[in-house]
Amino acid sequence: MRCAVEHIAYLSKALWQHKTRLIYVALPCKKTIYPELISSSFRQGATTAPQWRKMVLELLQKDVEVIDMFPHFMQNKNTNHLFDFEHFISYEGAKLTAKVIADYLKETSFFETKTNSQFELVEKLKNRSNRLYRVNFVFKDEKPYIPYNENLSNICIFGNCNLQAFHKEGAGIVANLAYQMNQEIDYIGRKLIFAATTEKFDKQAYEQCCKRDIAICISFPSGSFVRTSAKRNVSIVSVLKELLKNKSIYGKWSDINLS
Repeated sequence: MRCAVEHIAYLSKALWQHKTRLIYVALPCKKTIYPELISSSFRQGATTAPQWRKMVLELLQKDVEVIDMFPHFMQNKNTNHLFDFEHFISYEGAKLTAKVIADYLKETSFFETKTNSQFELVEKLKNRSNRLYRVNFVFKDEKPYIPYNENLSNICIFGNCNLQAFHKEGAGIVANLAYQMNQEIDYIGRKLIFAATTEKFDKQAYEQCCKRDIAICISFPSGSFVRTSAKRNVSIVSVLKELLKNKSIYGKWSDINLS
């Protein structure tokens, strides 16, 4: 069973054999950006931040393309609220993430789009629990854009961080990226590249990535540990036992076999 760094590096090399670039995008947890907004009983990601900062460095040293969103979120934390009322990134967080990814792709890539569609971003105010918040909508050819896997793009995305989650109410990361790049982006699903999940990155997802020039994986960098610590009615002792059982942040991370 490979540790996180080894597994992502292995996946990157496997995809590159098919001339597909893997770009790993690490999103920070809410507690690392807005600790003042999280109660002491909410343990999401608190103990893993330093280790995951180290993991990003180790991935770069293994020639894995990584976009670390932590510094971008810190730079923009006071401009717009980047998380919703729970622990998910907000519409503004999705828009910022897409902008950073798009800027990186434009600086490091050259390719032609497969479609001639026109994308438009529209911002509206919505009311939730007597609080106003801003929602982004993306339109393609004057119709609401809902990203699917339609083999229309040389870029695909998978992961677990509001990629398509807002498509009925507003734009997630994928739709915002389509707007920033002015081209279709194929969303191949909520495929998670760590263990202990029913939505694993499987053979079908791998084959879909191999058909593209670029495959982007987006996830909270404390992925599986977020799910451990965010469980309802779980004591701090139980969470610490789970962390200690895995020895370190890298332990028992994935058992996916690409072969």
